[in-house]
Amino acid sequence: FDDFPFDTHEIYFGLESSNSSFYFLTPDEETSVMADYFLDNILVPEWKQKEIDYYVNNDYEWYEDGSHYNNFVYSITVQRDYLHYIYKLILPIFIIMAICWSVFWIRGSQIETRLTVTVVSFLTLIAYNFVIGDDIPKIGTFTIFDKIILLAYIYAAVGTFFSIYSYSVCHNQNLEFSKLDYIARYLGPASYVVVFTIVVLDL
Repeated sequence: FDDFPFDTHEIYFGLESSNSSFYFLTPDEETSVMADYFLDNILVPEWKQKEIDYYVNNDYEWYEDGSHYNNFVYSITVQRDYLHYIYKLILPIFIIMAICWSVFWIRGSQIETRLTVTVVSFLTLIAYNFVIGDDIPKIGTFTIFDKIILLAYIYAAVGTFFSIYSYSVCHNQNLEFSKLDYIARYLGPASYVVVFTIVVLDL
């Protein structure tokens, strides 16, 4: 689950035949037809069936009483339907980040307005994290989605610190905008997109 919500899994189903029935499981044309039917027609909520593989393990395994069997194995590759998480979880985070970093278009002297936007954005992320808690699997690993949330927290905090620094510069030098404002307007959102892409692609 480390790649949640972009994770892919392989599910194995094994069928066994004992020599008492003298029946050995082997794949045939019908097996292929049913596998294709499963891929095309059986819908599993939140998941997409990508591939079905099947094979026979002809290496006989033995019971303690001396009987043996072969294994017929289905391997089903499933991928989480991540579009739901993009539309309802990740896209709103992008919008919150865009609002947060829009403060660098506000004059540096208006520190109250800037801090209102950045702090509210930060608090919105915290509240949003609680709201979406039921949609996220309760697992003990640091997933891609956890990294996305943490990245948003960091950028919201950095936007707040930059606003305070910019106000200090503008106040001392009697400026409307500091050099940091001009840089942060473009470099901030651009760097967020780059780092976000690196996190998602797990580079």
